Amino acid sequence: MSAAPRFTQTHGGVLTVIDATTGLEWSAQPVARDATHEAASKACADCRLGGHTDWRLPTRQELLSIFDLSRHEPAIDTDAFPDFPSTWFWTSDLCAWSSASAWGVFFYYGSVGSLHRGSGGFALAVRRAGQ
Repeated sequence: MSAAPRFTQTHGGVLTVIDATTGLEWSAQPVARDATHEAASKACADCRLGGHTDWRLPTRQELLSIFDLSRHEPAIDTDAFPDFPSTWFWTSDLCAWSSASAWGVFFYYGSVGSLHRGSGGFALAVRRAGQ
């Protein structure tokens, strides 16, 4: 008996991915590219994917949950997230030591770091699936 797949793609007009492990639904592609932290957060909040309006910028833990450290360039399941860029993605978490910085995750090889909020990064939108 084979295990159920972790990621399920949905197509409500645009590709999204539901993670069976966390119950989160993701945009399969970035909703913002080379955007400041503020612009990335707004792009997620403005998403209207699959008929849903409750999209947001993910937390650091949420974004880390889709890393696949057995892969690189990008460190993610590319069957579920096709043509995924190997770059920095914003999280909603601000850095405790600097209100001018926020946490980002680097999907090239799978790392975490802080970025100045005025820097350019990418954004995936996330929501709780089934709501």
